[in-house]
Amino acid sequence: MHQLVDAVNALGGDGFIVYTDGVDIKTKSVKTPFRYKRYNTPQATLDTIVFDPENIFVVPESIPQLIDSIPRGEKCLWWLSVGFKQDQYNYKALSDIIHLYQSEHARLFVEDNINPKQIYPLSDYVVVDKAQQESKRDEIALVERKLDNRLKPLVEALKSQFKVTVISGLSRFRLGKLLARTKVFVDFGSHPGKDRLPREAAINGNVILTSSFGASSNHIDVPISTKYKVSAATSIKEISVLLDQCLASHTQCLSDFQLYREGIQKEKNVFFTEVDSLFELKNSDDSIQDITVSHNLAGSSFAERLMESAVLIYCRRIIEYIRIKVLKN
Repeated sequence: MHQLVDAVNALGGDGFIVYTDGVDIKTKSVKTPFRYKRYNTPQATLDTIVFDPENIFVVPESIPQLIDSIPRGEKCLWWLSVGFKQDQYNYKALSDIIHLYQSEHARLFVEDNINPKQIYPLSDYVVVDKAQQESKRDEIALVERKLDNRLKPLVEALKSQFKVTVISGLSRFRLGKLLARTKVFVDFGSHPGKDRLPREAAINGNVILTSSFGASSNHIDVPISTKYKVSAATSIKEISVLLDQCLASHTQCLSDFQLYREGIQKEKNVFFTEVDSLFELKNSDDSIQDITVSHNLAGSSFAERLMESAVLIYCRRIIEYIRIKVLKN
């Protein structure tokens, strides 16, 4: 959402971010999270939003109830993922509004289950912080969040056989340093959308292994060889042999991802083009290209690295433990 507002403003529009407390729009401005301060995202609150018929309001699919808070204006529901709350809300009641999809996986779901009158692509792009160049090691970066239960035995096996670092609670700077030294990135999750981490890992020179579930099941969202997509039928021996090959012949295996990396590097221009078209900002193709090239984002700030340092994370966990166990609050 921050990328969207930022892109609208970069392309000459007037975009504002709106923060919520659950399904209620904030009445006062709040502090922008560190990792989103790089974007140009002025805030609008409940008292400052202008519900003009010509204004466009974009709501993420995870909070569809916000649509009811918009009395006037063009309403859009942006499908950033599939599977978050799809069993808790009657999305078919929103078939008359504009639907936007971040992934091919989302497009197929929306068209099959909602059949909206209008549906358009609105993707995103990855921001890769430049980490200090490090020598690649025989190390694997692993995502366990959204891990599919069918693949848990494979994950436990690879954790016992290889040097694995689980990605959890890292600042963008520390994530960049990790992905700069690992050779393989593994994400056996459900892939509810075109996930960010596999793309960042690919740009950082990692061989990518995913599940074959969700968005990773098609060749549009995750355009990599099926050799690197694991299913419930994959055996522990097969995954061990594949990982041995990826580590021992890293450069050779990495060449299989050349087209994937090239596509990721073009995502920003694609996204800006989609935003320009959707909001009718009327920039020429050459202008969009120039704006995309000149649109520079700051890297991780010192404050962000400090706030997400291992020491402070540990201190916050201690405070949380005291609050729950001792103070019972």
